[in-house]
Amino acid sequence: MGIRLCLSLHTAFIFYQFFCLVILLPRIDPVLINSFTFNRYIMQTFLNLPKFKNDHSAIYARELQLSYKRSVQLWEPVRYQVNSSNKVHELLRSIWDEDQIAIKESFYLLCFSTKLELLGFYRVSEGGLDSVMVDFRLLFATALLAKASSIVVAHNHPSGTLSPSAADKQLTIRLENAAELLNITLNDHLILTEKSYYSFRDEGLL
Repeated sequence: MGIRLCLSLHTAFIFYQFFCLVILLPRIDPVLINSFTFNRYIMQTFLNLPKFKNDHSAIYARELQLSYKRSVQLWEPVRYQVNSSNKVHELLRSIWDEDQIAIKESFYLLCFSTKLELLGFYRVSEGGLDSVMVDFRLLFATALLAKASSIVVAHNHPSGTLSPSAADKQLTIRLENAAELLNITLNDHLILTEKSYYSFRDEGLL
């Protein structure tokens, strides 16, 4: 009898948790739901739910994502002119994850003012061992939001090969043409390896 009672209470508690999660929380923002584990939600069912719905920390996190350019630490301190491939290379080294540069490809965007002052950077995408996809819409939406007059793009070659592939050259041409339509200048495209870099501008390909 005691065992059956315990099982019944346990079953009732599970139904209560499910009721609170599915019935009482139907309007919780999906972003908020994804930021908490199931166990934390169960704990919240015993607390004050109205406070949960107006969780200011969750709202702040969403706004931070939308205004990421002004929250990046490099936004204010970096005001020197980045007017050479070597300076761009040094800057990229300071923001790149050196532990990953020989493991997987990443693609970065740097945004500049008319004076070639750095406005901000954005990691556009991450790929695999020998390729990375670039979403033009995302890249240029970022550049426009930053009010960039010019941009520099960069990606790495985990293989250590500095020479650009045919796909790299084609991508650079497409980026230059797309940027021109938006009155944005593509200043350079850099390829990084663990020990060195390649500049499309220095090699006369831009």
